[in-house]
Amino acid sequence: MKIVLRKVVAALCVSLALTLSAASLCPAASAKKLENKEHKSKDFKAQDFADAQRLFDQYKKYDLSNDMKLVELYAPDATIELGVERERGDVRWQKLNRDSFAKEVATSFKDEHLNSLKNEETFATPSFKEAKHPVNSKPAIEVVFHGTAGHASIKVSWLLQPGADGHMLIVSERSVTYSKHKSKFHGSCK
Repeated sequence: MKIVLRKVVAALCVSLALTLSAASLCPAASAKKLENKEHKSKDFKAQDFADAQRLFDQYKKYDLSNDMKLVELYAPDATIELGVERERGDVRWQKLNRDSFAKEVATSFKDEHLNSLKNEETFATPSFKEAKHPVNSKPAIEVVFHGTAGHASIKVSWLLQPGADGHMLIVSERSVTYSKHKSKFHGSCK
């Protein structure tokens, strides 16, 4: 979460302006609930969804502890799209590959202001469902979650696919950071 918000600070340094405020979060289905259900999928098993939950938990741990291992959760060819909703309502997008993302992460982990928000960070329970990757058309697990830190709210969507070792990796991330007055348009609840 913090890393995603840190990415926003980096984007703001590129002259993006946004008034940010906190928002409420809606809990979604957890991977444990998914584990207990029978999966009728030919592509993924309950273990794959449990692996997706572990990846989310690891991401959260690395993010909260400023650990650069966070970057290792992304596939080498991952695509990352970061959006910041501006006051006038449009979204300013920044596209990164894993290497440029790693540089943003390193910079953001050194940001004192973002570190001061650490105790205010919240992650909503993620939702998991099957999807297809729009580029390679292979099966993927879509993970969607919301979070807040300080005055920022964010919606994050990942596509996960198994890496060479069989464990899930983030192959695609799309996130939008927005202000509280816009939060009703992004799926959070009051």
